Amino acid sequence: LGVLPLGTANDFARGCGIPLDPYEALKLASGGTPVAIDVPSANGVFFANVASGGFGAEVTVGTPAGLKRAMGGGAYAMVGIVTAAKMTPYSGKIVGADETAEGTFIALAVGNARQAGGGFQVTPKALLDDGLLDLMILTDFETRDLGLVLNELQDFANPNNRFIHYRQAPGFEMEIPGKLPINLDGEPYRWDRIRFEVRTKAIRIALPEGCPLIQGA
Repeated sequence: LGVLPLGTANDFARGCGIPLDPYEALKLASGGTPVAIDVPSANGVFFANVASGGFGAEVTVGTPAGLKRAMGGGAYAMVGIVTAAKMTPYSGKIVGADETAEGTFIALAVGNARQAGGGFQVTPKALLDDGLLDLMILTDFETRDLGLVLNELQDFANPNNRFIHYRQAPGFEMEIPGKLPINLDGEPYRWDRIRFEVRTKAIRIALPEGCPLIQGA
């Protein structure tokens, strides 16, 4: 496969270093060296970049198409501010191979690649060919803790974080009372049980040399 960056924010293309000029991207697609990448899925629905749940999914679904065309990735930031002001936390349980966690959260991201929402790196340690999914969870917090949350966003993997939590795993399951809004590369769903899995190196895609999302690049 090849990628032509014709979307709103082009997060996957930007993260991989694919040229944003359509002609240059087409040249890469037709003449680049294919690389085998992982393909994750949620309840059997495949995606390539990032699955966002909670706040992030509400932003993507709630951004009007006309605003997306006018502002590009900046539209997500604008709608995000409005959505955050009235966000109600979700509760749920996450079950992995080595641990089970339960509590309330505002947003989560499951990344095969690293960025979503117009350039924000939600899963900054993700690689396209490591056989792992990167999970980032933002747990519920009070307004007075916003400064701490912003600091933790600069260091996702710090084990002392109170609100930002980061894990890597080949798969896990979620249970959410009610239904969690979740967005798979732009496609919205609502589920109360979600099983995330990954098929390792399942598809070949033309990527630029030195792509930062490939092991050893």
